[in-house]
Amino acid sequence: MTKNDLYSSALDIAFSDSEFLSVLQKKMLHKYLFKGYTFSQEESHPDKGTIYFGVDCPPEIHCLINPSFEVVIDFSSKRVVEIRGGNT
Repeated sequence: MTKNDLYSSALDIAFSDSEFLSVLQKKMLHKYLFKGYTFSQEESHPDKGTIYFGVDCPPEIHCLINPSFEVVIDFSSKRVVEIRGGNT
Protein backbone atom coordinates (compact mmCIF):
# COMPACT_ATOMS: atom_id res chain seq x y z
CA MET A 1 0.00 0.00 0.00
CA THR A 2 1.34 3.45 -0.88
CA LYS A 3 1.34 6.34 1.60
CA ASN A 4 -1.53 7.95 -0.35
CA ASP A 5 -3.51 4.70 -0.11
CA LEU A 6 -2.92 4.59 3.66
CA TYR A 7 -3.91 8.24 3.96
CA SER A 8 -7.18 7.67 2.07
CA SER A 9 -7.89 4.52 4.04
CA ALA A 10 -7.26 6.34 7.33
CA LEU A 11 -9.72 9.09 6.37
CA ASP A 12 -12.33 6.51 5.32
CA ILE A 13 -11.97 4.71 8.66
CA ALA A 14 -12.16 7.97 10.64
CA PHE A 15 -15.25 9.24 8.81
CA SER A 16 -17.05 5.94 9.41
CA ASP A 17 -16.48 6.17 13.20
CA SER A 18 -19.38 7.60 15.24
CA GLU A 19 -17.15 8.98 18.03
CA PHE A 20 -15.00 10.86 15.49
CA LEU A 21 -18.11 12.25 13.79
CA SER A 22 -19.42 13.39 17.17
CA VAL A 23 -16.16 15.26 17.91
CA LEU A 24 -16.23 16.83 14.45
CA GLN A 25 -19.85 17.89 14.86
CA LYS A 26 -19.10 19.45 18.26
CA LYS A 27 -16.24 21.46 16.76
CA MET A 28 -18.47 22.68 13.93
CA LEU A 29 -21.33 23.63 16.27
CA HIS A 30 -18.89 25.78 18.29
CA LYS A 31 -17.79 27.43 15.00
CA TYR A 32 -14.19 26.32 15.26
CA LEU A 33 -12.13 26.97 12.12
CA PHE A 34 -10.73 23.97 10.28
CA LYS A 35 -7.09 24.59 9.26
CA GLY A 36 -6.22 21.28 7.63
CA TYR A 37 -5.06 17.80 8.44
CA THR A 38 -1.93 15.71 8.17
CA PHE A 39 -1.22 12.00 8.29
CA SER A 40 1.73 10.33 10.00
CA GLN A 41 2.82 6.79 10.65
CA GLU A 42 5.56 5.46 12.88
CA GLU A 43 7.93 2.94 11.33
CA SER A 44 7.80 0.91 14.55
CA HIS A 45 3.99 0.56 14.21
CA PRO A 46 3.17 0.13 10.50
CA ASP A 47 -0.34 -1.10 11.34
CA LYS A 48 -1.24 2.27 12.95
CA GLY A 49 -1.48 5.80 11.65
CA THR A 50 -2.41 9.17 13.11
CA ILE A 51 -4.44 11.93 11.49
CA TYR A 52 -3.89 15.37 13.01
CA PHE A 53 -6.85 17.72 12.48
CA GLY A 54 -5.78 21.35 12.84
CA VAL A 55 -8.56 23.43 14.36
CA ASP A 56 -8.59 27.03 15.59
CA CYS A 57 -11.04 29.11 17.60
CA PRO A 58 -13.31 31.61 15.85
CA PRO A 59 -11.65 35.04 15.37
CA GLU A 60 -13.68 36.66 18.16
CA ILE A 61 -12.63 34.05 20.74
CA HIS A 62 -9.16 33.62 22.25
CA CYS A 63 -8.30 29.96 22.84
CA LEU A 64 -6.53 29.03 26.05
CA ILE A 65 -6.41 25.37 24.98
CA ASN A 66 -5.60 24.27 21.44
CA PRO A 67 -8.81 22.79 19.95
CA SER A 68 -6.92 20.63 17.43
CA PHE A 69 -7.18 16.87 17.82
CA GLU A 70 -5.67 13.58 16.62
CA VAL A 71 -7.28 10.34 15.55
CA VAL A 72 -5.29 7.11 15.83
CA ILE A 73 -6.22 4.47 13.26
CA ASP A 74 -5.52 0.74 13.44
CA PHE A 75 -5.31 -0.52 9.85
CA SER A 76 -5.42 -4.21 10.79
CA SER A 77 -8.80 -3.86 12.54
CA LYS A 78 -9.92 -0.90 10.36
CA ARG A 79 -10.99 1.02 13.47
CA VAL A 80 -10.36 4.26 15.29
CA VAL A 81 -8.53 3.24 18.47
CA GLU A 82 -8.06 6.64 20.08
CA ILE A 83 -9.07 10.28 19.77
CA ARG A 84 -6.68 12.71 21.49
CA GLY A 85 -7.82 16.22 22.31
CA GLY A 86 -11.40 15.71 21.20
CA ASN A 87 -12.87 17.19 24.39
CA THR A 88 -11.48 20.70 23.89
